[in-house]
Amino acid sequence: MKGCQSVLYSLFSLMLLSATPAMADNDSPRGVDPRTASQLLHQLESYAEALIQRDSQAATRLMSGSKQERIQRKHPTRAMARFIDQDRANLIDALGGEVDSVRGRFSVLKAESRPQAILLYVAFDGRPLGKPLSFVLEGGQYKFDGGNIQSLSGDTYAIKSYSDLSQSIECIYDNKIDVKPWEERGLWCADEYDICDGSGTLFKYHERNHYCDWNTWGIDFYINPDGSGQCNDRC
Repeated sequence: MKGCQSVLYSLFSLMLLSATPAMADNDSPRGVDPRTASQLLHQLESYAEALIQRDSQAATRLMSGSKQERIQRKHPTRAMARFIDQDRANLIDALGGEVDSVRGRFSVLKAESRPQAILLYVAFDGRPLGKPLSFVLEGGQYKFDGGNIQSLSGDTYAIKSYSDLSQSIECIYDNKIDVKPWEERGLWCADEYDICDGSGTLFKYHERNHYCDWNTWGIDFYINPDGSGQCNDRC
């Protein structure tokens, strides 16, 4: 079963890579030179390794200032410790289980330059993670952000169904999709800067509103076997 899930996730990840809608010319992605992409990959690897080893000080040093500010606003008490635990769990889930180390196991699939940011698409042990990981320009250097970036109007959020029935889900501004049984799909949603301090969106599912934070590494919204729905990370 786990092997089948891995194949499905890889196919879903490849779908996400091509799911971003067309943009205006001034927002169009531009290429990134290989040396810069390699440097960012090393930074990403170091951040992921810090999560695996539960080294919150190293992880914090690698984060952008804007990311640290968002964490402090979301978790006023024990902010960084709570975030590291959450981000580590999401990373392990995306990797398919616990690992001793991630050193040398990430590779770059594609890198895109945006205003004040770079998006890095990566694979782990050859399997695409699907979601782009963002690095923002601060003080003349790119720093790992991993969240939504203001140069984009939205993001492709990941939906995973464990239901035997097809279900419909939509996000703000009436962007709606049907999710087939046991399917993983990407849903383009606008980012609202009054939701999760600008790092999340609103899903409408079965006449209920779900305010969900952006998951850096994987699934954002789950459809459960009984048809109910839940955020991976609530605001």
